[in-house]
Amino acid sequence: MKFIKRFGAMALAVALLLAALPALASAAQTDWDGYTIITTPADLDAIRNNLSGKYRLYSDLDLSGYISSTSTATKGWKPIGYGSSFTGELDGNGHTILGLWSKWGISYAGLFSVAKGATIKNLVIDLEDASITGGYEVGAVTGVAKNGTVIQNVMVIGGKIAVTAGGYAGAIAGRAYGSPAVSIRYCSVMETATKTSGNYSGALVGVLDGGAVIEYSMAEDTLSEGVSYVGGLVGALKGGSTIHGSFSSGEAKAKVSYAGGLAGVVYEKSSITESEAIGDASAHTYAGGLVGTIYGGSRLEMVGASGNATTKAYIAGGLAGEVIDATISNAYAHGDVQGTTGVGGLVGYFSGSGSSRGKSVENSYSTGRVTGTGTTEYGAFNGRSGVRYLGANFYDDSKANAPRAYGTSGNPYGDASAFPAGHDTDEMFLQSTYEGWDFDNVWSIVEGLSYPYLKFSVPIGNVAE
Repeated sequence: MKFIKRFGAMALAVALLLAALPALASAAQTDWDGYTIITTPADLDAIRNNLSGKYRLYSDLDLSGYISSTSTATKGWKPIGYGSSFTGELDGNGHTILGLWSKWGISYAGLFSVAKGATIKNLVIDLEDASITGGYEVGAVTGVAKNGTVIQNVMVIGGKIAVTAGGYAGAIAGRAYGSPAVSIRYCSVMETATKTSGNYSGALVGVLDGGAVIEYSMAEDTLSEGVSYVGGLVGALKGGSTIHGSFSSGEAKAKVSYAGGLAGVVYEKSSITESEAIGDASAHTYAGGLVGTIYGGSRLEMVGASGNATTKAYIAGGLAGEVIDATISNAYAHGDVQGTTGVGGLVGYFSGSGSSRGKSVENSYSTGRVTGTGTTEYGAFNGRSGVRYLGANFYDDSKANAPRAYGTSGNPYGDASAFPAGHDTDEMFLQSTYEGWDFDNVWSIVEGLSYPYLKFSVPIGNVAE
Protein backbone atom coordinates (compact mmCIF):
# COMPACT_ATOMS: atom_id res chain seq x y z
CA MET A 1 0.00 0.00 0.00
CA LYS A 2 1.18 3.54 -0.76
CA PHE A 3 1.09 4.71 2.85
CA ILE A 4 3.61 1.97 3.78
CA LYS A 5 6.01 3.12 1.07
CA ARG A 6 5.62 6.72 2.17
CA PHE A 7 6.41 6.27 5.82
CA GLY A 8 8.85 3.35 5.60
CA ALA A 9 9.67 0.83 8.33
CA MET A 10 7.91 2.73 11.11
CA ALA A 11 4.63 2.69 9.19
CA LEU A 12 5.08 -1.00 8.47
CA ALA A 13 5.56 -1.78 12.16
CA VAL A 14 2.51 0.24 13.12
CA ALA A 15 0.43 -1.38 10.38
CA LEU A 16 1.40 -4.87 11.55
CA LEU A 17 0.53 -3.96 15.12
CA LEU A 18 -2.87 -2.63 14.14
CA ALA A 19 -3.60 -5.67 12.00
CA ALA A 20 -2.99 -7.87 15.05
CA LEU A 21 -5.73 -6.16 17.06
CA PRO A 22 -9.16 -7.82 16.55
CA ALA A 23 -11.04 -4.56 17.03
CA LEU A 24 -9.26 -3.02 14.04
CA ALA A 25 -9.32 -5.98 11.67
CA SER A 26 -11.19 -3.91 9.05
CA ALA A 27 -8.08 -1.73 8.62
CA ALA A 28 -6.79 -4.34 6.16
CA GLN A 29 -9.68 -3.43 3.81
CA THR A 30 -9.64 0.36 4.06
CA ASP A 31 -6.91 2.96 3.91
CA TRP A 32 -6.27 5.73 6.39
CA ASP A 33 -8.83 8.00 4.66
CA GLY A 34 -11.57 5.43 5.06
CA TYR A 35 -11.60 4.42 1.37
CA THR A 36 -12.18 0.76 0.58
CA ILE A 37 -9.03 -0.54 -1.09
CA ILE A 38 -9.33 -1.95 -4.61
CA THR A 39 -6.48 -4.10 -5.92
CA THR A 40 -8.27 -6.68 -8.12
CA PRO A 41 -11.08 -6.77 -10.69
CA ALA A 42 -13.17 -8.63 -8.11
CA ASP A 43 -12.74 -5.72 -5.68
CA LEU A 44 -13.99 -3.34 -8.38
CA ASP A 45 -16.89 -5.65 -9.14
CA ALA A 46 -17.88 -5.58 -5.47
CA ILE A 47 -18.65 -1.85 -5.63
CA ARG A 48 -22.10 -2.84 -6.86
CA ASN A 49 -22.77 -4.27 -3.38
CA ASN A 50 -22.50 -0.81 -1.79
CA LEU A 51 -23.23 1.98 -4.26
CA SER A 52 -22.76 4.77 -1.73
CA GLY A 53 -19.29 3.73 -0.54
CA LYS A 54 -15.88 5.34 -1.00
CA TYR A 55 -13.33 3.40 -3.05
CA ARG A 56 -9.69 3.87 -4.06
CA LEU A 57 -7.56 1.94 -6.51
CA TYR A 58 -4.17 0.74 -5.28
CA SER A 59 -3.15 -1.04 -8.49
CA ASP A 60 -3.91 -1.12 -12.21
CA LEU A 61 -6.71 -3.48 -13.19
CA ASP A 62 -7.12 -5.59 -16.34
CA LEU A 63 -10.78 -6.37 -17.13
CA SER A 64 -10.25 -7.78 -20.62
CA GLY A 65 -10.62 -11.39 -19.48
CA TYR A 66 -12.44 -10.90 -16.18
CA ILE A 67 -15.36 -13.27 -15.58
CA SER A 68 -17.71 -13.22 -12.59
CA SER A 69 -21.33 -13.84 -11.74
CA THR A 70 -22.18 -10.51 -13.39
CA SER A 71 -19.41 -10.03 -15.97
CA THR A 72 -19.35 -12.82 -18.53
CA ALA A 73 -17.06 -14.03 -21.30
CA THR A 74 -19.64 -13.14 -23.98
CA LYS A 75 -21.08 -9.89 -22.60
CA GLY A 76 -18.13 -8.35 -20.80
CA TRP A 77 -18.53 -5.89 -17.95
CA LYS A 78 -22.01 -5.28 -16.57
CA PRO A 79 -22.33 -1.58 -15.67
CA ILE A 80 -22.09 -0.98 -11.93
CA GLY A 81 -25.44 0.05 -10.49
CA TYR A 82 -27.56 -0.92 -13.47
CA GLY A 83 -31.15 -0.29 -12.45
CA SER A 84 -29.96 2.04 -9.69
CA SER A 85 -27.34 4.78 -9.27
CA PHE A 86 -23.78 5.00 -8.01
CA THR A 87 -23.81 7.75 -5.37
CA GLY A 88 -20.41 7.19 -3.79
CA GLU A 89 -16.83 8.07 -4.71
CA LEU A 90 -14.21 6.32 -6.81
CA ASP A 91 -10.65 7.64 -6.60
CA GLY A 92 -8.54 6.01 -9.28
CA ASN A 93 -5.44 7.22 -7.45
CA GLY A 94 -3.69 7.62 -10.81
CA HIS A 95 -4.22 3.99 -11.82
CA THR A 96 -5.55 2.47 -15.05
CA ILE A 97 -8.52 0.24 -15.76
CA LEU A 98 -7.49 -1.67 -18.86
CA GLY A 99 -9.60 -3.55 -21.37
CA LEU A 100 -13.06 -2.46 -20.23
CA TRP A 101 -15.71 -3.77 -22.64
CA SER A 102 -19.45 -4.30 -22.44
CA LYS A 103 -22.07 -5.77 -24.79
CA TRP A 104 -25.05 -6.34 -22.53
CA GLY A 105 -27.51 -4.80 -24.97
CA ILE A 106 -28.83 -2.44 -22.31
CA SER A 107 -29.00 1.34 -22.00
CA TYR A 108 -27.12 3.48 -19.44
CA ALA A 109 -23.91 1.57 -20.11
CA GLY A 110 -20.32 2.21 -19.04
CA LEU A 111 -18.07 1.39 -16.11
CA PHE A 112 -21.00 2.80 -14.14
CA SER A 113 -24.59 2.83 -15.33
CA VAL A 114 -25.84 6.04 -13.70
CA ALA A 115 -23.75 8.31 -11.47
CA LYS A 116 -25.95 10.47 -9.24
CA GLY A 117 -24.22 13.00 -7.01
CA ALA A 118 -21.12 10.82 -7.27
CA THR A 119 -17.42 11.66 -7.53
CA ILE A 120 -15.15 9.87 -10.00
CA LYS A 121 -11.58 11.14 -10.19
CA ASN A 122 -7.90 10.49 -10.90
CA LEU A 123 -8.56 7.56 -13.23
CA VAL A 124 -7.44 6.28 -16.62
CA ILE A 125 -9.74 3.97 -18.62
CA ASP A 126 -7.92 2.32 -21.52
CA LEU A 127 -10.45 0.60 -23.74
CA GLU A 128 -7.70 -0.63 -26.07
CA ASP A 129 -9.55 -1.84 -29.20
CA ALA A 130 -12.71 -2.85 -27.36
CA SER A 131 -16.15 -1.24 -27.38
CA ILE A 132 -18.93 -0.35 -24.98
CA THR A 133 -22.27 -0.87 -26.69
CA GLY A 134 -25.76 -0.03 -25.49
CA GLY A 135 -29.21 1.06 -26.58
CA TYR A 136 -28.80 4.72 -25.63
CA GLU A 137 -26.94 6.93 -23.12
CA VAL A 138 -23.59 5.16 -23.28
CA GLY A 139 -20.17 6.27 -22.01
CA ALA A 140 -16.89 4.74 -20.92
CA VAL A 141 -17.02 6.26 -17.43
CA THR A 142 -20.81 6.32 -17.04
CA GLY A 143 -23.89 6.20 -19.22
CA VAL A 144 -25.48 9.06 -17.30
CA ALA A 145 -23.96 11.65 -14.95
CA LYS A 146 -26.53 13.68 -13.04
CA ASN A 147 -27.45 15.71 -9.96
CA GLY A 148 -24.13 17.16 -8.91
CA THR A 149 -21.85 14.38 -10.10
CA VAL A 150 -18.19 15.45 -10.29
CA ILE A 151 -15.88 13.81 -12.83
CA GLN A 152 -12.37 15.16 -12.51
CA ASN A 153 -8.95 14.27 -13.88
CA VAL A 154 -10.22 11.26 -15.82
CA MET A 155 -8.75 10.06 -19.13
CA VAL A 156 -10.31 7.68 -21.64
CA ILE A 157 -8.07 6.11 -24.28
CA GLY A 158 -8.96 4.19 -27.43
CA GLY A 159 -11.92 1.97 -28.15
CA LYS A 160 -15.41 2.76 -29.33
CA ILE A 161 -18.59 3.99 -27.66
CA ALA A 162 -21.57 2.75 -29.68
CA VAL A 163 -25.28 3.52 -29.29
CA THR A 164 -27.46 1.16 -31.27
CA ALA A 165 -31.06 2.19 -30.55
CA GLY A 166 -31.05 5.96 -30.26
CA GLY A 167 -28.72 8.67 -29.04
CA TYR A 168 -26.37 10.08 -26.39
CA ALA A 169 -22.80 8.81 -26.73
CA GLY A 170 -19.68 10.25 -25.07
CA ALA A 171 -16.49 8.75 -23.69
CA ILE A 172 -16.89 10.48 -20.31
CA ALA A 173 -20.71 10.31 -20.20
CA GLY A 174 -23.49 9.72 -22.67
CA ARG A 175 -25.54 12.44 -21.01
CA ALA A 176 -24.88 14.93 -18.18
CA TYR A 177 -27.73 16.87 -16.57
CA GLY A 178 -29.75 17.58 -13.42
CA SER A 179 -29.58 19.75 -10.32
CA PRO A 180 -27.14 20.45 -8.79
CA ALA A 181 -25.20 20.87 -11.99
CA VAL A 182 -22.72 18.24 -13.17
CA SER A 183 -19.05 19.23 -13.21
CA ILE A 184 -16.51 17.73 -15.62
CA ARG A 185 -13.00 19.15 -15.17
CA TYR A 186 -9.49 18.29 -16.34
CA CYS A 187 -10.74 15.32 -18.36
CA SER A 188 -9.40 14.05 -21.67
CA VAL A 189 -10.31 11.58 -24.38
CA MET A 190 -7.78 10.26 -26.87
CA GLU A 191 -8.24 8.15 -30.00
CA THR A 192 -11.78 7.11 -29.06
CA ALA A 193 -14.69 6.83 -31.50
CA THR A 194 -18.26 7.65 -30.47
CA LYS A 195 -21.17 6.75 -32.71
CA THR A 196 -24.95 6.83 -32.37
CA SER A 197 -27.67 5.32 -34.52
CA GLY A 198 -29.60 8.51 -33.72
CA ASN A 199 -28.56 11.92 -32.39
CA TYR A 200 -26.13 13.45 -29.87
CA SER A 201 -22.62 12.14 -30.25
CA GLY A 202 -19.62 13.89 -28.68
CA ALA A 203 -16.09 12.82 -27.81
CA LEU A 204 -16.57 13.73 -24.12
CA VAL A 205 -20.35 13.98 -23.66
CA GLY A 206 -23.37 13.44 -25.88
CA VAL A 207 -25.50 16.15 -24.25
CA LEU A 208 -24.45 18.65 -21.58
CA ASP A 209 -27.55 20.08 -19.87
CA GLY A 210 -28.87 21.75 -16.71
CA GLY A 211 -26.07 24.25 -16.16
CA ALA A 212 -23.41 21.53 -16.40
CA VAL A 213 -19.80 22.61 -16.83
CA ILE A 214 -16.88 21.27 -18.84
CA GLU A 215 -13.64 23.03 -17.93
CA TYR A 216 -10.02 22.55 -18.98
CA SER A 217 -10.79 19.35 -20.86
CA MET A 218 -9.82 18.05 -24.28
CA ALA A 219 -10.43 15.53 -27.03
CA GLU A 220 -7.53 14.50 -29.23
CA ASP A 221 -7.63 12.41 -32.41
CA THR A 222 -11.23 11.36 -31.81
CA LEU A 223 -14.09 10.64 -34.21
CA SER A 224 -17.71 11.48 -33.39
CA GLU A 225 -20.51 10.28 -35.67
CA GLY A 226 -24.30 10.30 -35.64
CA VAL A 227 -27.41 11.32 -37.52
CA SER A 228 -27.55 14.89 -36.13
CA TYR A 229 -26.07 17.00 -33.31
CA VAL A 230 -22.49 15.78 -33.46
CA GLY A 231 -19.50 17.57 -31.95
CA GLY A 232 -15.78 17.13 -31.45
CA LEU A 233 -16.31 17.62 -27.70
CA VAL A 234 -20.10 17.50 -27.10
CA GLY A 235 -23.08 16.77 -29.29
CA ALA A 236 -25.31 19.43 -27.73
CA LEU A 237 -24.84 22.17 -25.14
CA LYS A 238 -28.07 23.39 -23.54
CA GLY A 239 -29.82 24.54 -20.38
CA GLY A 240 -27.34 27.27 -19.48
CA SER A 241 -24.37 24.90 -19.63
CA THR A 242 -20.78 26.01 -20.21
CA ILE A 243 -17.62 24.87 -21.93
CA HIS A 244 -14.56 26.83 -20.78
CA GLY A 245 -10.84 26.50 -21.39
CA SER A 246 -11.25 23.38 -23.51
CA PHE A 247 -9.99 22.02 -26.82
CA SER A 248 -10.77 19.45 -29.48
CA SER A 249 -8.82 18.07 -32.41
CA GLY A 250 -11.48 15.46 -33.10
CA GLU A 251 -13.51 15.06 -36.26
CA ALA A 252 -17.31 15.42 -36.22
CA LYS A 253 -19.51 13.83 -38.87
CA ALA A 254 -23.30 14.22 -38.95
CA LYS A 255 -25.19 12.14 -41.48
CA VAL A 256 -27.95 14.76 -41.65
CA SER A 257 -27.33 18.04 -39.79
CA TYR A 258 -25.58 20.06 -37.08
CA ALA A 259 -21.92 19.13 -36.88
CA GLY A 260 -19.31 21.27 -35.10
CA GLY A 261 -15.63 20.93 -34.31
CA LEU A 262 -16.45 21.49 -30.63
CA ALA A 263 -20.27 21.25 -30.38
CA GLY A 264 -23.04 20.27 -32.75
CA VAL A 265 -25.56 22.73 -31.31
CA VAL A 266 -25.51 25.36 -28.54
CA TYR A 267 -28.72 26.83 -27.12
CA GLU A 268 -30.78 27.87 -24.06
CA LYS A 269 -28.34 30.56 -22.87
CA SER A 270 -25.32 28.30 -22.93
CA SER A 271 -21.77 29.48 -23.63
CA ILE A 272 -18.38 28.49 -24.96
CA THR A 273 -15.47 30.61 -23.75
CA GLU A 274 -11.68 30.48 -24.14
CA SER A 275 -11.88 27.30 -26.19
CA GLU A 276 -10.73 26.08 -29.59
CA ALA A 277 -11.27 23.33 -32.15
CA ILE A 278 -8.99 22.21 -34.95
CA GLY A 279 -10.89 19.16 -36.17
CA ASP A 280 -13.01 19.06 -39.31
CA ALA A 281 -16.83 19.11 -39.20
CA SER A 282 -19.12 17.81 -41.94
CA ALA A 283 -22.86 17.31 -42.42
CA HIS A 284 -25.50 17.33 -45.13
CA THR A 285 -26.63 20.70 -43.73
CA TYR A 286 -25.40 23.01 -40.92
CA ALA A 287 -21.71 22.59 -40.16
CA GLY A 288 -19.24 24.89 -38.40
CA GLY A 289 -15.60 24.75 -37.42
CA LEU A 290 -16.62 25.32 -33.78
CA VAL A 291 -20.41 24.85 -33.68
CA GLY A 292 -23.02 23.75 -36.18
CA THR A 293 -25.75 26.06 -34.86
CA ILE A 294 -26.00 28.47 -31.92
CA TYR A 295 -29.17 30.16 -30.69
CA GLY A 296 -31.38 30.81 -27.67
CA GLY A 297 -29.43 33.73 -26.19
CA SER A 298 -26.17 31.77 -26.14
CA ARG A 299 -22.68 33.17 -26.71
CA LEU A 300 -19.22 32.44 -28.07
CA GLU A 301 -16.44 34.49 -26.48
CA MET A 302 -12.68 34.23 -26.99
CA VAL A 303 -12.97 31.17 -29.21
CA GLY A 304 -11.40 29.89 -32.39
CA ALA A 305 -11.63 27.19 -35.03
CA SER A 306 -9.04 25.93 -37.48
CA GLY A 307 -10.73 22.88 -38.95
CA ASN A 308 -12.64 22.78 -42.21
CA ALA A 309 -16.45 22.97 -42.32
CA THR A 310 -18.20 21.16 -45.16
CA THR A 311 -21.83 20.56 -46.11
CA LYS A 312 -23.22 18.71 -49.10
CA ALA A 313 -26.09 21.18 -49.24
CA TYR A 314 -26.44 24.46 -47.36
CA ILE A 315 -25.17 26.49 -44.36
CA ALA A 316 -21.50 26.15 -43.46
CA GLY A 317 -19.25 28.55 -41.55
CA GLY A 318 -15.63 28.58 -40.46
CA LEU A 319 -16.68 29.24 -36.86
CA ALA A 320 -20.45 28.67 -36.81
CA GLY A 321 -22.80 27.34 -39.43
CA GLU A 322 -25.95 29.13 -38.28
CA VAL A 323 -26.37 31.92 -35.73
CA ILE A 324 -29.85 32.95 -34.64
CA ASP A 325 -30.21 35.01 -31.43
CA ALA A 326 -26.64 34.66 -30.15
CA THR A 327 -23.48 36.73 -29.80
CA ILE A 328 -19.90 36.21 -30.96
CA SER A 329 -16.96 38.24 -29.69
CA ASN A 330 -13.18 37.99 -30.02
CA ALA A 331 -13.27 34.98 -32.32
CA TYR A 332 -11.39 33.65 -35.31
CA ALA A 333 -11.78 30.98 -38.00
CA HIS A 334 -8.91 29.63 -40.10
CA GLY A 335 -10.54 26.65 -41.80
CA ASP A 336 -11.80 26.31 -45.35
CA VAL A 337 -15.57 26.33 -45.82
CA GLN A 338 -17.61 24.58 -48.47
CA GLY A 339 -21.34 24.34 -49.17
CA THR A 340 -23.96 25.62 -51.55
CA THR A 341 -25.78 28.60 -50.02
CA GLY A 342 -25.44 30.22 -46.60
CA VAL A 343 -21.64 29.87 -46.68
CA GLY A 344 -19.14 32.21 -44.98
CA GLY A 345 -15.60 32.31 -43.62
CA LEU A 346 -16.76 33.03 -40.05
CA VAL A 347 -20.53 32.42 -40.08
CA GLY A 348 -22.57 30.76 -42.78
CA TYR A 349 -26.04 32.07 -42.02
CA PHE A 350 -27.41 34.69 -39.65
CA SER A 351 -30.94 33.39 -39.40
CA GLY A 352 -34.01 35.48 -38.69
CA SER A 353 -36.33 37.98 -40.27
CA GLY A 354 -33.72 40.63 -40.97
CA SER A 355 -33.70 41.98 -37.42
CA SER A 356 -30.43 42.63 -35.60
CA ARG A 357 -32.06 41.80 -32.25
CA GLY A 358 -29.98 39.34 -30.26
CA LYS A 359 -27.36 38.81 -32.96
CA SER A 360 -23.95 40.44 -32.99
CA VAL A 361 -20.35 39.84 -34.02
CA GLU A 362 -17.54 41.84 -32.45
CA ASN A 363 -13.77 41.98 -33.05
CA SER A 364 -13.51 38.77 -35.04
CA TYR A 365 -11.81 37.59 -38.24
CA SER A 366 -11.62 34.77 -40.77
CA THR A 367 -8.88 33.55 -43.09
CA GLY A 368 -10.22 30.45 -44.84
CA ARG A 369 -11.09 29.75 -48.46
CA VAL A 370 -14.84 29.90 -49.05
CA THR A 371 -16.53 27.80 -51.71
CA GLY A 372 -20.26 28.18 -52.40
CA THR A 373 -22.78 28.46 -55.19
CA GLY A 374 -25.35 30.77 -53.61
CA THR A 375 -25.73 34.10 -55.36
CA THR A 376 -27.09 36.06 -52.39
CA GLU A 377 -25.99 34.07 -49.32
CA TYR A 378 -22.27 33.63 -49.87
CA GLY A 379 -19.39 35.75 -48.59
CA ALA A 380 -15.80 35.85 -47.35
CA PHE A 381 -16.86 36.67 -43.78
CA ASN A 382 -20.46 35.48 -43.66
CA GLY A 383 -23.12 34.23 -46.05
CA ARG A 384 -26.48 35.65 -45.09
CA SER A 385 -26.17 38.91 -43.15
CA GLY A 386 -28.84 40.58 -41.01
CA VAL A 387 -26.56 40.97 -38.00
CA ARG A 388 -25.17 43.83 -35.94
CA TYR A 389 -21.40 44.25 -36.37
CA LEU A 390 -19.50 45.76 -33.44
CA GLY A 391 -15.89 46.88 -32.97
CA ALA A 392 -13.84 45.95 -36.04
CA ASN A 393 -14.03 42.74 -38.09
CA PHE A 394 -11.76 41.42 -40.82
CA TYR A 395 -11.10 38.69 -43.36
CA ASP A 396 -8.09 37.67 -45.43
CA ASP A 397 -9.12 38.56 -48.98
CA SER A 398 -5.94 36.96 -50.35
CA LYS A 399 -7.37 33.56 -49.40
CA ALA A 400 -11.13 33.95 -49.18
CA ASN A 401 -11.85 33.43 -52.89
CA ALA A 402 -15.15 35.28 -52.46
CA PRO A 403 -16.30 38.40 -54.32
CA ARG A 404 -17.65 40.21 -51.25
CA ALA A 405 -17.51 40.28 -47.46
CA TYR A 406 -21.06 39.12 -46.85
CA GLY A 407 -24.09 38.00 -48.81
CA THR A 408 -26.54 40.50 -50.18
CA SER A 409 -29.48 38.79 -48.48
CA GLY A 410 -30.15 40.50 -45.14
CA ASN A 411 -28.83 43.96 -44.34
CA PRO A 412 -26.06 44.42 -41.75
CA TYR A 413 -26.52 46.76 -38.80
CA GLY A 414 -24.30 48.96 -36.68
CA ASP A 415 -21.61 51.47 -37.50
CA ALA A 416 -20.29 50.86 -41.01
CA SER A 417 -16.73 51.00 -39.66
CA ALA A 418 -17.47 47.70 -37.89
CA PHE A 419 -18.53 45.91 -41.08
CA PRO A 420 -16.04 43.17 -42.07
CA ALA A 421 -13.13 44.55 -44.09
CA GLY A 422 -10.81 42.57 -46.34
CA HIS A 423 -7.01 42.82 -46.17
CA ASP A 424 -4.23 40.85 -47.76
CA THR A 425 -2.26 38.38 -45.66
CA ASP A 426 0.65 40.74 -44.98
CA GLU A 427 -1.73 43.34 -43.55
CA MET A 428 -3.48 40.69 -41.47
CA PHE A 429 -0.10 40.00 -39.82
CA LEU A 430 0.14 43.59 -38.53
CA GLN A 431 -1.26 44.69 -35.17
CA SER A 432 -1.98 48.13 -36.60
CA THR A 433 -4.68 46.59 -38.80
CA TYR A 434 -6.77 45.71 -35.75
CA GLU A 435 -7.39 49.17 -34.37
CA GLY A 436 -9.34 49.12 -31.12
CA TRP A 437 -8.66 45.45 -30.31
CA ASP A 438 -7.42 44.56 -26.83
CA PHE A 439 -3.85 43.32 -27.23
CA ASP A 440 -3.19 43.65 -23.51
CA ASN A 441 -5.72 41.14 -22.20
CA VAL A 442 -7.34 39.27 -25.09
CA TRP A 443 -5.16 39.07 -28.20
CA SER A 444 -1.50 38.58 -29.07
CA ILE A 445 0.34 38.70 -32.40
CA VAL A 446 3.81 37.90 -33.73
CA GLU A 447 4.22 41.05 -35.73
CA GLY A 448 4.68 40.36 -39.43
CA LEU A 449 4.56 36.59 -38.95
CA SER A 450 1.17 35.55 -37.55
CA TYR A 451 -2.49 36.34 -37.44
CA PRO A 452 -3.79 37.55 -34.06
CA TYR A 453 -4.20 34.70 -31.61
CA LEU A 454 -5.94 34.56 -28.26
CA LYS A 455 -3.76 34.94 -25.17
CA PHE A 456 -4.32 31.36 -24.05
CA SER A 457 -3.57 29.97 -27.53
CA VAL A 458 -0.66 29.70 -30.00
CA PRO A 459 0.13 31.80 -33.09
CA ILE A 460 -0.94 30.66 -36.55
CA GLY A 461 0.77 31.96 -39.66
CA ASN A 462 4.32 31.79 -40.96
CA VAL A 463 6.01 31.72 -37.55
CA ALA A 464 7.93 28.53 -38.33
CA GLU A 465 9.48 29.98 -41.49
